[in-house]
Amino acid sequence: MWRRIALLSLLLTLGTAPPSPLERLLDRMDAARGDVRTLEADFVQRNRVRLFRQELTLRGRLLYERATPSRLRWEYTAPDPSTVILDGQQAYLRLPGQATQRFDLTQQGTLRAVFDELNLWLGSASLREAEKEYEMSLGGPAVLILRPRPGTPLAGIFSRVEMRLDPRTLLLSGLLLVESGGDEKEIAFTRIVRNVALPREAFRP
Repeated sequence: MWRRIALLSLLLTLGTAPPSPLERLLDRMDAARGDVRTLEADFVQRNRVRLFRQELTLRGRLLYERATPSRLRWEYTAPDPSTVILDGQQAYLRLPGQATQRFDLTQQGTLRAVFDELNLWLGSASLREAEKEYEMSLGGPAVLILRPRPGTPLAGIFSRVEMRLDPRTLLLSGLLLVESGGDEKEIAFTRIVRNVALPREAFRP
């Protein structure tokens, strides 16, 4: 009896493929992101225009609250100040000396798709659930490469997204966004702090 059980257990074990390096990284990332409630960080963004071989450097600050709905404040501080606030299905753009612009994301499909994916990259959902949207591969021990699948909302916007991770925490430390036309946006996050109380006014339009 026990020999039969032991043999069955062995056969089941042999028939189960071990997780791949990609699957192990996705599982570890989901575990690391699971207890993230808020994030704040500084960032440096480098925009590279392929046609003119130009690079523009911008600096700013990110505030993110993982909630229902999630809230995001993406603020450029230099060289030209501006602020984008996302609160559920509403987005707001602030420019110095101008009235705040409001966007209903239920009517802005492309903008909605970009914000949804930014929320995903920051940790709003499991990356396992995103496999239907992306072809995923490893670019290194702490680099996840995402290629939008044909027909998905981002397929016409980006050809590749690289999520660069802190090797210690496996939280997002940078992004490389390669647009369909070849232009690039490279974003590096620094002074990352998680799970601190964020001021309510930070997300007010």
